[in-house]
Amino acid sequence: MKATFAAIWACQAIFLPSAGAQVAIVDCSYITGYSIAAGEVFYFAQPAMRPNGFVSKVVGANSKTLTVLNRGGHFDVCGPEYARDDVHVYKRGEVIKGADPASFVFINHYYAKDNHAVYGEHGLLTDRVDTFRVLPSGYATDGVRHYLGAIAIEGDGFVALDWGYSKTNDRVFIRGVPLEGAHAPTFTPIAQSSVWAKDQNRVYYMDRHVVGANPKTIELMSGNGMFARDDRGVYFGEKHVVGANPAAARVLGNSNYVVDDNSVFAGTQQLSRDVTTFKNYGFAWSKDRTAVYFQDVVVPEAEPSSFDATFLGRAGDVNFRFHTHGKIECKRRAEAPGHAKPCSR
Repeated sequence: MKATFAAIWACQAIFLPSAGAQVAIVDCSYITGYSIAAGEVFYFAQPAMRPNGFVSKVVGANSKTLTVLNRGGHFDVCGPEYARDDVHVYKRGEVIKGADPASFVFINHYYAKDNHAVYGEHGLLTDRVDTFRVLPSGYATDGVRHYLGAIAIEGDGFVALDWGYSKTNDRVFIRGVPLEGAHAPTFTPIAQSSVWAKDQNRVYYMDRHVVGANPKTIELMSGNGMFARDDRGVYFGEKHVVGANPAAARVLGNSNYVVDDNSVFAGTQQLSRDVTTFKNYGFAWSKDRTAVYFQDVVVPEAEPSSFDATFLGRAGDVNFRFHTHGKIECKRRAEAPGHAKPCSR
């Protein structure tokens, strides 16, 4: 089977297999699909921007009745993983055991069903088709058990919470995995659509215990959702931002910078910056009255008083224009120091 591969631009590519294959324009690391050659069916997984890939014969598949199945949404942006013929349903070229191709349909991106069963990521979940229903955050129930993809969760009093958290009367889960030590009756996210949570004893960032944080006073800070604070301190994920004053701390935009009345921090790292003049531009550029920084490293050629940058990383000062990787691109003035080429405009 022959195939061709052509780049469209930096992050996007198109894979054009032999006649009869599905074609996908994607922004992803792998491009997948089914192809027919000499009456045989093949499943392929092609690394984006690379010539080599994985191709396997779909043993027993009927090329005359093969139909690709699409889940819709971003799940198929890299190409289809599911297909069926008159005998079987396939995922990534493998038969889904027991699935009926005539009645197989997707319930949503995570679950599918036929006339006698419901299927998850790794095959059959339950035969309780009539009572199966979808819950928030990717969860589902058949009326007896609860599911997250291929994971079955048992227990009374199930509640689906934000960002993969869920709980029963006596256990807490994150993405279907037990969160050990959590107190289910008092467990709750600390903000809507947040990966931060708490119970009567602890604060949690995703599946990690935030040691020393006070569940009675913890609150999510504005910004990118990575920072929280209580009456004891500021936290970047599960880590304590040592030295930050929680009463004065604020996050700069959607960045990983937090400032208080005395200091600038990048995540948990305290930086040597002038807090009154510090400015974050996003895309790794920042400055204060003394210097310009790219990825928190001084750019010695940059002049801070005239420096400016956009959120896309384009930057410059009175003397130079800079690449998005922090290096000089060209001179804006002929008398500027160094041997960079003049800017064309």
